[in-house]
Amino acid sequence: MVRWRMAVVGAAVFGLVHAVEALRWRAWFDPAGRYDPWFLNNGVAVGFAAAMFLLVGIVVGMRAAARRPFGDAVIDGLNMAGGAAVAMIAVLLSIGPGTIFPIVVVFGAVVVAVSITAGAALGWSGGRALGVRA
Repeated sequence: MVRWRMAVVGAAVFGLVHAVEALRWRAWFDPAGRYDPWFLNNGVAVGFAAAMFLLVGIVVGMRAAARRPFGDAVIDGLNMAGGAAVAMIAVLLSIGPGTIFPIVVVFGAVVVAVSITAGAALGWSGGRALGVRA
């Protein structure tokens, strides 16, 4: 897959995860309504987002396992993480970055990058072990 497409997929996945969290914020993450919907505002929300990014990374890695080397799966994961980070910054700017904006960007980017890239590596390994074919 063309590399920029993976960045677009990453941005779309972040947007979808943020939309789900925003829609279900009070019910799933912050029943008391103390914080605005944002994946770093609540430990459960961080876990939910990381799990979703991990799952998408696994799917991407399994697709890569059929025909491509391990390094390509990791690069796909990093490209997805880059796209997700751009979407994360756009969402953060739209809701108001606050005074700790740089720290939030770095921490959020680490959560996204580690989750997606680890998923891609796991998916590639699992796909090879299972003999996934395209």
